This record gives sequence, C-alpha cells and structure tokens, in this order.
Amino acid sequence: MTDLLAAPDDFMLDQWPRKGRGGFFRNQNGECVIVHPKHSGKVLIYDGASSLLDFGKPYQGDPIHGERGTHVHTLCGMALRGEQPPAELVAHGEQLGIPADLQRHIYRDFLAVRAAHGIGWAAIEEPVVHDGWRVATNVDVVDAANGNGGSALRAADIKTSGDIQRAGYAVQLAAAAGSVRYNPDTGERTPWSPQLDPNVGHIWWYPLAEALKADPGDWPTWRLVEVDLRHGHQLGNTLAALKYDSLRRSDFTVVPLGERSSRPTGHTPDVADRDDAPPSVTTGRDSFSPDEPTGSTGGAGRPSTPAAQKAALPDAPSEGSPVPAAEFQSLKITGYDQLSPDARAWVNALEAEARKERVSFHTKGHHTARRYHIMRALIMLARAELTEPDAVRGLLANLRPECAYWPALTVGHLIGSLDADEAHQFAGLAADVSTTPNT
Repeated sequence: MTDLLAAPDDFMLDQWPRKGRGGFFRNQNGECVIVHPKHSGKVLIYDGASSLLDFGKPYQGDPIHGERGTHVHTLCGMALRGEQPPAELVAHGEQLGIPADLQRHIYRDFLAVRAAHGIGWAAIEEPVVHDGWRVATNVDVVDAANGNGGSALRAADIKTSGDIQRAGYAVQLAAAAGSVRYNPDTGERTPWSPQLDPNVGHIWWYPLAEALKADPGDWPTWRLVEVDLRHGHQLGNTLAALKYDSLRRSDFTVVPLGERSSRPTGHTPDVADRDDAPPSVTTGRDSFSPDEPTGSTGGAGRPSTPAAQKAALPDAPSEGSPVPAAEFQSLKITGYDQLSPDARAWVNALEAEARKERVSFHTKGHHTARRYHIMRALIMLARAELTEPDAVRGLLANLRPECAYWPALTVGHLIGSLDADEAHQFAGLAADVSTTPNT
C-alpha cells in the first residue's frame, strides 16, 4: 500500500530547477513539485485547488475569460501594494478587450470598496500548500478584518465570473483556509499566525462581463461575498479522496483458483504497511492497558468561553455494535504493536486528552465499533506520519466543521466525541489520506 506522502529516494527537487507560475517549482506537466513535509530529500507532486474541481467537472469555457480574470487579479494586487499599472500592462488589458478606463475603474473601486468595509490585507498572492488534499496554490489575498496586519484573517479570492454562487469556489477557499504557507525555495512550511478562519472565506467579486457590456457611467462596483466554508471542506475531502484514493492496491486481491476468499467478513483492520519512523510526540498512557476511567460531562453552549466550546461537543457518543475481541487483538498485534514507541505515545496522548474530557476511546474491556474504528484510524495516521495537529483537525473538519479548529478543543477531545458512525467515517478519511492508487 503506497503512502500519500511517499516518493522515491532518487526523486529529488533539483531535477526541476525552473520556477513556474505562482513561484512554485514545476515539472514538465506544469504540476507543482513540493518538498516532502517530513523528508526534505523527497518531493511530492501537487496540483492546484482547481484540479479537484476539474476532476469532478472539467472547465469547458472560453480561455479568454481566464486571461481577463488573471489580468484583473494583477491589477488588484498592484492596487493593494500601492503600485501603478505600467502602460504595457494596460495595453495588454486592452488587447484582452478591457478598455483602459475600465481598468482604472477596477483598480480604484477595488480599493474604495475594501476601505468601505474596513478590510486590510495580511498577504498577497501567498504560496500555500494543503498536504491533506495534495494541493499547491496561491491565495489571492489574506484579508485582515481589523486593518493591515489585523488579527482576524480570512482567505480571499478575486472572481470576475457572472455566477458567484458555485460550490467550486467554496472548495478553493477551503483549500486555502486549510493550508500553511510554503516557501518554494526552501520547502519550509509555516503555519498562519493567527490561523486563517476555517469557517468563513471572502470573495471579492467584479462581474466583468456585465461591465464590458455597460456604459462607463453604469459600470458595476466591487462586491464582498462571505462564503460559509463548511460544505467546501466536506466537498474537498470527498473530491480529494475520489481523485487520489478511488483505487487502492489493497482493495483488489487475486484469489488463486480453487481457494476461498481470504478476506474475513465484518470489521477488518485496514492498516497501512509502512516502516518509516513517525515524528517525535508527547508521551501518554498505553491505550491497550487496563484501568479506564468512565463518566461523562454534559451541557451545550455557544463557543464564547473555553467551557462553552467544550460543552458544544457530544458528551456521551454512541458506542455502536460490539466488535469481536479477536479483531481487537488482531488490530493490536498487526497495527498498534508494530508502531514505534513515539507513535504509540502519540496515540496514547490523544486518548489521554479524550479521557480527560470523559469521552475516552480506550479499548480495554470496551470492544465496540466506535473504539475500534478510532484506533484503526489513529494507527493508519501514525504509520503515514500524518500526526501534526492541523492535519488531524483537517480530517475532523469533515465531521465537526463548526468546531474542529476551536482553540479550547484538543484533538483528542474532538476524536473522543465521535460516535460509532462518525468514527467509521473518520477511519475512512484516514485511509483516504494514507494511501494512493497504483497508477
């Protein structure tokens, strides 16, 4: 089974010395060549966020619309940086069919509308990567709600299409909101500080086709559109899974003539077969040891305080149906026991966080579907070295879109809040991001 973040040892970044659009190093196919997050000597091949949409529904419109949109992006970036468009750029816009006077209106009105909303910026055309979706892109603008360098940051996209209510736009913004900054020269990843808002993004919309048909006095103005990203995260997870994991070698087994199926029915461990050592993590209690505390907390509330954030999570998740003890024993022997000490410590630390909030997923004496699938998911993530908190939260955002990034909720608490069905989905998501098809 192939790891999502694996690459041959001899596939080095210096094979692709040229930079392309967006500042990323690119291969012959125009795909981004990204330094592996754990192994700097290896690289990964990422597409842009739109590749997920192209996979589901390829764009078939006139390329001139994309070229005009790119030109408007350039004007807006220069406006934010306080640069005046050179005559050559304006002339290029005219060649695309955008009159010079309209270009000046687009430039000035963009600044005026942003100022009217009290929104500054923290970054412009920033290279980012979303390792969970294998996406590399440039965020058009990172908006700062309280002025330049403000504390409330949101990913923002500049759009010139006639129809702004598209699910694909939510996926693009969700990809940006779930990303980290990426330095194409060094491969260094840097989390946003403060973190980008995972739930809401911005679209700065200028209906260019409408403007091209209107008289100068009737040109439209820029509009700010707020986008709920919860569906974008869910759809992006689904599209990434379909694109990269719809076929897995482990799903296909040739049965020798005359033999019965070798696959047991019911709950079967699906653990990635990897030998790479996981990252160092904090220590915790062995999740397959005895003495699990029991109990629950109650209440619900708005996330205005840490206590209210915690109370918003389920406090007594359904355990689901029982799972044979033999299957837990198989999972322990073939999965958990094969992890390195650091990886086991990571699993145990998450269980300790869940136990602290009284939503433990400890398995001793509790052979239920919920605990089985949670442990199965964590073993797969540990083997694939997807143990960074943001990576796990990104998966959990598919199940807890409203609260996956609330600061008062630990990753272990979020995992412990999953019921049996959600735990099963979590294991599926872990399998999706831990493996790739044999192509």
